[in-house]
Amino acid sequence: MGYVMNKKYYCLYLLLAIFSSIQSSICPEYVTIYVHGTTTKVGLRLLSTFCKDVAFGKPGIAHIDELPEVALLRKDAQILQAGDARRFDANHFYTFGWSGTLSFKARKVAGKQLYDGICKLLKNYEKKYAKTPKIRVLTFSHGGNVALEMVKLLPFFDEKMVHLELVLVAVPVQKVTEKLIESPYIAQSYVISSTRDLMQVVDCYKYEKKRYTPKRFFDTTIQNCRQIKVIINNRGLGHIDLMRSFMLHLPDVLNFADQADFAHKALFHTFGKSSDQNKGQNILEYKIQDPFFRFYNVFNLPKAVKGQRKKHPKK
Repeated sequence: MGYVMNKKYYCLYLLLAIFSSIQSSICPEYVTIYVHGTTTKVGLRLLSTFCKDVAFGKPGIAHIDELPEVALLRKDAQILQAGDARRFDANHFYTFGWSGTLSFKARKVAGKQLYDGICKLLKNYEKKYAKTPKIRVLTFSHGGNVALEMVKLLPFFDEKMVHLELVLVAVPVQKVTEKLIESPYIAQSYVISSTRDLMQVVDCYKYEKKRYTPKRFFDTTIQNCRQIKVIINNRGLGHIDLMRSFMLHLPDVLNFADQADFAHKALFHTFGKSSDQNKGQNILEYKIQDPFFRFYNVFNLPKAVKGQRKKHPKK
């Protein structure tokens, strides 16, 4: 009897090993690279006194497993995979660390580093799987402008086209990089923002001897750029809300944008029809009801940064 049981367990173990081997030899459809926004050493030090699990990864591209086990980005990768396993595979999730300095120069330097890092990563996948995966660059805040600086340097390879998808969350849209969203090397882009995100639009900058403030959305109507205004529980989201708690809903928002039919005007809500800076923008509006969603306020910074949900819905 014991021999029979041992044989069964051995066969089961063998099957699992074979399945695991097959899984590891299959090239993923997508590889995701997360690019953080503006940071400062002082800001991170202050934040770490409340949230010791905040970490953005070492400089350059690194696998998510290289972060500390308590790192929030590791949890985010699992959350995204649970929401859409086809779109987000946590086994092929990477971070890109850069200086986080608030300057055009720093973002340009980071864009070149991101480009070089992705080229190297693609070569590694090609060598291992004999196939090139699709690349998704998921960004937060000015990480989006780092990604657009990278777009200036495309293509990745002269001999073949690489499918590139950008997911830009809360990116401050600036004239310096705005037109790059229409690059022919971008297969698909998603731009996600909300009305209460003041941090997104306060970074006043100078361009061609004039001063500007960033916009929430791009002035474009190209079909492969889906721009989405997100509302949860009938209110807009702030910068910290979009950075952390919103991650749970990101897969649904992207799937909604994919399914939206541009021929049906009812799906669209055009921002500021009377405002010149918003002309030519088709903005999808996605409303979510989530009674456990925790909005950031000055009294719940640690919980909001960690994306902790409410234990009980607000009555």
